[in-house]
Amino acid sequence: MNQDFETFYDIYKDYFISLMKNEDFYQHFINMAQGGKSEVSFMHRFVNKQIDVAWVEAIEECIIPLDTIIRNPRRFIAQEEEIIPIELARKITTDSIKHLAQHTNMIAKVEDGNVTPNRILNIFKEESFETYENRFIYTLLLNIQYFIDKRLGAMKSGATGENVSSICFKDEFSNGKEKVRYSFELSTVSPAFKMNLSDIHMDTSKMDLFERVERIRKILFDFQNSALMKSLSGCALVRPPIMRTNVLQKDPNFKKAKELWDFIDTYRGAGFNIEVTERDEIPDQGYIDDIYDIMAVNYALLKHHTGDDSMDDYTGKKRVISPKLMERTFREMLDNVTLDVDVVKTIFINEYNRAEKRLKSKEKKLVSAIDFAISTETKRRGKVVAAREAAKAEAKRLEMLRIAEERAAAEKLRLEEKERKAQERAARAEEKARLEKEKEKQKKQQQRERELLKKRLEREKQKEKERKQKERDKKKAQEQKALMLEKDRKEKERAKAKALKEKQLAAEKAQKEKDAAKAKALREREAAKLLKEREAAKAKALKKKEAEAEKLRKEKELQLERDRKAKERAKAKALKEKELEKEKLRRQKVAEAEKARRQKATEAEKARRLKAKEAEKLRMKKQKEREQEKAKKTKKD
Repeated sequence: MNQDFETFYDIYKDYFISLMKNEDFYQHFINMAQGGKSEVSFMHRFVNKQIDVAWVEAIEECIIPLDTIIRNPRRFIAQEEEIIPIELARKITTDSIKHLAQHTNMIAKVEDGNVTPNRILNIFKEESFETYENRFIYTLLLNIQYFIDKRLGAMKSGATGENVSSICFKDEFSNGKEKVRYSFELSTVSPAFKMNLSDIHMDTSKMDLFERVERIRKILFDFQNSALMKSLSGCALVRPPIMRTNVLQKDPNFKKAKELWDFIDTYRGAGFNIEVTERDEIPDQGYIDDIYDIMAVNYALLKHHTGDDSMDDYTGKKRVISPKLMERTFREMLDNVTLDVDVVKTIFINEYNRAEKRLKSKEKKLVSAIDFAISTETKRRGKVVAAREAAKAEAKRLEMLRIAEERAAAEKLRLEEKERKAQERAARAEEKARLEKEKEKQKKQQQRERELLKKRLEREKQKEKERKQKERDKKKAQEQKALMLEKDRKEKERAKAKALKEKQLAAEKAQKEKDAAKAKALREREAAKLLKEREAAKAKALKKKEAEAEKLRKEKELQLERDRKAKERAKAKALKEKELEKEKLRRQKVAEAEKARRQKATEAEKARRLKAKEAEKLRMKKQKEREQEKAKKTKKD
């Protein structure tokens, strides 16, 4: 586009104007126009938007740590516990056995040492990325994206303006009885700078900043499409205050991410500035000559279409001849003429008076020309000063508009922050109520389990007592039966021995000594046999007694183990309640520290704004002083 109108201008100057300059009409009209009263005004106004480099650099410094974290994500084994029917259980672990031992209400029956539950704890283990640190990074990326989009949107829609270039020219002159008034005004209005990320046409510094912002957006898009971020999609977002875990405090990459979180959380600026520049210029002589050329063309067009030609005859070249008076001195007159002394005196006095009048007339014309030049320059300077004052007023108005917009943006951000904090407080209250409800529910469940366990233990104790009583009765009946059988056997043996003895005495009376010895040996064997049987019965009874004692000891140990586990559970519960209380106190301290930090940041921000305001006042004062000095120099010139 620039080459097109430059070519057109060259053609206009080289052909059209060069042809007109050879015409007498052109020279005549230009002389009349330049001799008239002319006024010219040449004004420019530019609107420029500049990004605040602080937040761009803060995000860029954290790109490499974020890339390192996303490429090497932290993971853990997620364990999900579920109580299911025994028919659906796939794997029984030691944790399932321990849980069943603590919840005996899920046992269906116990037969011959075999336990058959109706429900059991099933544990599913799966690798997961949903650690607190990974969710912190996921939330941080969302906050960065929202932070950038919000400020770019404000740049596109806020603080509208236009770049304006304007030239205004007026001229008034007379051509005999004809008065010519010429007025010319041309303005070019183009939209103020608007960001187009696909085609950025601006100076290098701005191009660098916007390209850096576009690069950040592309990197964030790649981060959000990574496997880690996709796996965390839909997870619970992290809410402030941020927990100070060991990873966030010691890992350098996570420390950088935490610093960026704090920067974004405390940044309250709009993220960009708008500069409006206005200036009045004096066009160069070449530009004014071009305007006079256009004026001549327009005058010719008017006369051609109206058919009125009131200008003097300008055919042929004209010259303005100023006649010169030939003055002779008094000495030359005396050389040529012989006059009387009185006549000479009269001539001398008259000549002197005429010369004095001519000198006064020239001085008067010179003073009039000087006064006219001074008044013209005073008017021009007055217009320049008025234009400067108008420019200052416009700049002040735009500055007030910018300040009002910044205040509105700050108020909007403050209201959004207030709403977010209110939502966080509501969420914390809801979470607290949920935890208390869950705690109460768990407490009631434990109470019911203790009552059921107590009743079950009482039933088992009663059953065990009845079983022991039955065993004792059974054992006593068996002992009595054994004693009766032993008594009968002994009676039969004694009767048999007595009969045998009588038979031996009747049959072998002669061999009494031999038979007596034989009978004695037989009695000894019988006594030994009886003793052996008694010892066996005694050993059997002792063995049964030891078995009963061992069984009672095992039952006692089992009861002690149950009591120990109950005490451990109570101790663990008390320890857990104590830890929860400590965690609550720690969170309260963290919240108080965060509140103090935010208050300190707010005070620092207020001090910074006050300092910036004072610096702006000082700058305006210096600028005003420079303008006053410049105006003084201009007046001196």
